[in-house]
Amino acid sequence: MNSITGPLQSFCEETRRRLKSELGRFYTDGYVSRYLPQTWVFKTENETFTMFMDREGDVVLTGTESRSPDVTVLTTNLVLSEALQYNSKPKWQWHVTFHTRKGEAVYTYMRGKFGLWG
Repeated sequence: MNSITGPLQSFCEETRRRLKSELGRFYTDGYVSRYLPQTWVFKTENETFTMFMDREGDVVLTGTESRSPDVTVLTTNLVLSEALQYNSKPKWQWHVTFHTRKGEAVYTYMRGKFGLWG
C-alpha cells in the first residue's frame, strides 16, 4: 500500500503558491477570493485527507475527514497518486461531489487555470 501523503503535500504546496499568486493579482475583486475559504476531502480505499484553503491562500492538509466539505474526491490510492504526481487528467475511476456552489466554482476554475485534473 502506497501512501498518498507525499503527493498530496506537494499538491497543497503548489496550490498555495498558485492561490497566493492569484490573490496577489486580483485580491480586491478576484474570482477565487470570493469563494474562499474552501474545504476539500480526498478519499481512497485506504486513506482520507482534508485540504483547507483559507482567505489568505494558505493551504493546510490533515489526515482526517471534514464534516462539512465543499468538495469530495473519491478514487483509489493509485489513481490519486498518479494524478497528483503527473498532473494529468485521470483516465480512470474518479468521482467528484460538490457539496456547495462555491466548491464547484473553485474546483472548476482551478481545474482549468491550475492544470488540475478532470
